[in-house]
Amino acid sequence: MLIELRTGVIGLLVAAVPAIAQERTLPTPAADISCSIGHPVREVSALDQMPSSIVQFMASHAGGMAGRGAFFNDTDVIFQPAPMRRFIRAGEYRNQWFLAYETGGIAYSRRVALFETDPKAKTARPLGMSYYFNSNACVLIDKMLDGEVSSKSLQAAYW
Repeated sequence: MLIELRTGVIGLLVAAVPAIAQERTLPTPAADISCSIGHPVREVSALDQMPSSIVQFMASHAGGMAGRGAFFNDTDVIFQPAPMRRFIRAGEYRNQWFLAYETGGIAYSRRVALFETDPKAKTARPLGMSYYFNSNACVLIDKMLDGEVSSKSLQAAYW
């Protein structure tokens, strides 16, 4: 009787998970994409359009990253294989690059990372990373480009 009950419960869960996955609505950072950045930045629309040193840094520290609007695992409940991060927007201002992205896991969050690049050496150095929740992404990006984010935020950074 106990085995039949377990089998029935497992069968119900297996049948329910695909239905739950199809009904889920992923977060949409539309306001993060449409807000205006005060600095005259040159924006790119995908991670692979950024300097390769930044792409490599993010891959080694954060793993894969889905493209803007693509499916990603926004929770720690994995319905299908996909990255745990998703690109929002990125751009360059002088020798600095910002990268805004979403992160899934136990708690969904949005982040902005800032890098300083050396085009001659083809290197990038992380300057800061900050989480934002209900705040305006563009205000945070402007503050970061103005140097208002401490490098201390990198000591225990979870990319």
